Amino acid sequence: MRFGLVLNIVVAGTAAAAPAMAADGAPTFTRDVAPIFYKSCIECHRATMFAPMSLTSYEDARPWLRSIKRRIMERTMPPWGSDMPHGVLRNDPRLTDQEIQTIVSWIDGGAPKGDIADMPKMPAFADGWTIGKPDGVYSMTEDYKIPASGTIEYLYLRIPVNLPEDRWYTAVEIKPSARAHVHHVIAYTEPHSDAPTRPGSTFGPTNITGVSPNKPGLVFEPGVAKLLRTGHDIILQMHYTTNGTEAVDRTQVGFIFAKEPPKQIHITGLAAQPRFVIPAGDPNAEVKAVAEIKQDTIMTSLTPHMHVRGKDMTYTAYTRTARRNCSCACRSTTSTGRSPTTWPSRNACRKEPRSRS
Repeated sequence: MRFGLVLNIVVAGTAAAAPAMAADGAPTFTRDVAPIFYKSCIECHRATMFAPMSLTSYEDARPWLRSIKRRIMERTMPPWGSDMPHGVLRNDPRLTDQEIQTIVSWIDGGAPKGDIADMPKMPAFADGWTIGKPDGVYSMTEDYKIPASGTIEYLYLRIPVNLPEDRWYTAVEIKPSARAHVHHVIAYTEPHSDAPTRPGSTFGPTNITGVSPNKPGLVFEPGVAKLLRTGHDIILQMHYTTNGTEAVDRTQVGFIFAKEPPKQIHITGLAAQPRFVIPAGDPNAEVKAVAEIKQDTIMTSLTPHMHVRGKDMTYTAYTRTARRNCSCACRSTTSTGRSPTTWPSRNACRKEPRSRS
């Protein structure tokens, strides 16, 4: 699980100090720190993305030294919610112990800038997109005005696509224009209709992808693609949050289309339990959901989703021979003091799953 922590970073100062000179062998920004930032941070921390500050240059990073040091030592940046009980996940963004020590030593040593000749080349990013320049971009048909205060119920907004034929896509990304006001977006498709848009199957087979403040675009492995059907529209489940300022949003969805038919098809499944009640005062209420996989499947990603009352979640896979019926469990808390940006990631499946008869 990855949770967005960027909004909690505290400004360390209002003015940048003059660049310090590096002692012999001491880490510098250009030689030692910039390569780490470019590898692990600037996907989000750059001018056109959703993090609250950029880390692409020395001048950008210099005012934030105290927050940078605190966040990386706490290991809350880069954000990562898995306790990694089994194996390694490919998108694990965490810094190594050596990388953390390098950044901390650089800050403790006065944060010298270093020789500009040592500065690495910044990775190429499409403006505002993490997947690269999209082949097709589809936008909300009108702006949505977000008030400064109050609660906004989930909205379901239709984006006409008007594809002349079915298209396979290999990458997709949702790009809100008012990122600071968007808790999440979930996109899916359904046949075109002029009737009022109503809630649909957000995580079913027609799911496209989702976006939250720390989730970039989705790029499939080579040879894998998903189908965007002709005659279907994109439906956005929009969860806006107010933050004291008014804003205007017009979210876009960008696709990179496949050059040839895929060797494997990407599909989306769901394990959900919407009918549950948290007993009053119970800080560890468990909710379990089951999904049965009936054909050979390669699982490429997991997307746990909880809100303020969620504490942790565990996925457990059982073979047919194990004859178990538990696939995942999550614990919740009635405490309103816990923020979703500080959820721990612990083993939640404390009870032995019930055997099938």
